[in-house]
This record gives sequence, C-alpha cells and structure tokens, in this order.
Amino acid sequence: MRVVITGANGYIGSHVVARLAELGGYGIMSVSTTSTRNDDLVKKHSDLFIKNYNGGYNRFVGKGDILVHLGGYISVEESMRDPMKYYKGNTHATIDYIDKYKFDNMVFASTAACFDPVSHYAKSKLACEEVIKGCVDNYTIFRFFNVAGINPGHFYVNPTTHIISKIAECAVNKETFTFNGNDFDTCDGTCVRDYVDINDLVESIVLAINKPANTDYECLGTGNGFSNMAVFKTMEFAIQKHIDYDIGPRRPGDPPKLVVEERSDYFTQTRSLEDMCKSTYGYFKNLKNQ
Repeated sequence: MRVVITGANGYIGSHVVARLAELGGYGIMSVSTTSTRNDDLVKKHSDLFIKNYNGGYNRFVGKGDILVHLGGYISVEESMRDPMKYYKGNTHATIDYIDKYKFDNMVFASTAACFDPVSHYAKSKLACEEVIKGCVDNYTIFRFFNVAGINPGHFYVNPTTHIISKIAECAVNKETFTFNGNDFDTCDGTCVRDYVDINDLVESIVLAINKPANTDYECLGTGNGFSNMAVFKTMEFAIQKHIDYDIGPRRPGDPPKLVVEERSDYFTQTRSLEDMCKSTYGYFKNLKNQ
C-alpha cells in the first residue's frame, strides 16, 4: 500500500513513518512544508520526501492509495491571536488535498478540542472534519487527546506547548513551571485532560490505514482524566525530583475538562502517564547534554 503522510517530519509524523518502515509492506511518501530535525530520519525511511507545497506535491498525484493528514497548526494560544492562519493552514489546506490531489481514502488528525470548540484551532479542525465527511469516500477522523512521550532518535518540532514537555523542560533546566490558571471547575482547580502515549497513537493510525472507520470520529484517549496538578506530581514521582511551580492566568480558549467518553476500538493503551513523563524527561535531559 502506498501511503502519503503530511507533516511527516513532525513529532507524530516521524513516529508514523518510522513505524510503517519497521512493519514493512508500505510505500511511504512523506510530505512537509518545512525542515525539522526529523528530516534525516524521515528521508531514511521514505521512498519519496517532498518539501514544496506549490509544485513538488504534484509528484504524488495519483500515486498514493491513502492520505494520512497530520500536517497543520496546533497552538490554541496562537489561533486566538491569528485565526486566519489557522483557517488557511488547517481548513483550506485540507480542502486542497482533497480537491486538488484527489485523495478518496484518508486518515485525519483532528483534536479533542472539537468537543468544545472555543479556540479557532478547534473550529478550524471541526471544519476539516465536515469537509472530509462530505467529500471523501473512505476516511477515519481521529480526535487526538493529549499525545505525549517520545522515542529515541525523534525530535519535538514546535516550541514546547504540551504540559508534559513544559514540566520536563523546567525540571531539566531547574526552572519554575507555571500553571495556566487554578480556578477551573475541576477537582483541584486545574484543567483536566486525557493523555495518550505516542506509540499507542501510532498503532491506532496503522490500523486505520488498513481499515477505515467511516464514522463521525474516533476518540484516541484512555477515558481517564488527569488534572494538570496530577500530571505535575506524576512527573516529580517519575523522575524523583522536586520542581518549583507558580500559578499564572488562564489561557484564552482553554476548556476545563477534555476526557474520552467512548474510547475508539482502534485504540489500545499499553503505556502509562508515568511512562510518558519518563521518556519526555529523558528526551530533554539528553538534548541538554548534547
């Protein structure tokens, strides 16, 4: 099977490329609009690696059996400052892939934020979902919850926005971690989220490549919510270190709670929140020592 992967040199994309190469039997066509530290790994495992949206993408028209669309912008905060960037880079780009490049089989990386679309990030992804359901023959729409953990040889790409990464980075650099609000209507006043290890998420994507769901969406989460404070305490326990913290203001667009209510049949949990904390801390520790 020939698989076209957008955002292939990103955090999630590089793990998908590596896993498909490990499994064998896939023609891997990797696509990106930017360069990242994952480029060498992705090139090694890809039959074709394209980084030119305006012209080079024509090289895979009619050659891919399925599109795994992982590319796009992901910052809630940035989307509130620059909504047009998100509607162009997420919604319009998805329409382009379907219309211009004629994919009728698709796996799409959406977000749990679509359950309560407060931010323009969430709204741009929700619009993508509707386009896919209306215009693509066979598809799986995955609403990702908080993806964490990282394998050796891979790199995070965007500035650190994920709470587990932020806490790990603070621990390594002996800095103070700042909570974004502690007055939410939750067990301890901090936001509650569902966390998924990158390896478990990738296995779900592999399943969907071979068997589309054709449902409204599939939830990739555990069904167990952890407050931000609980995540912070789990990190301290996992690495056996004290980390300083303080309380800052809420982020615009942050809902109090996002947890899977009905877990997808595509998802099997094999790794814990503690595992995610350990691998993330190890990544930042190794990065600092390089």
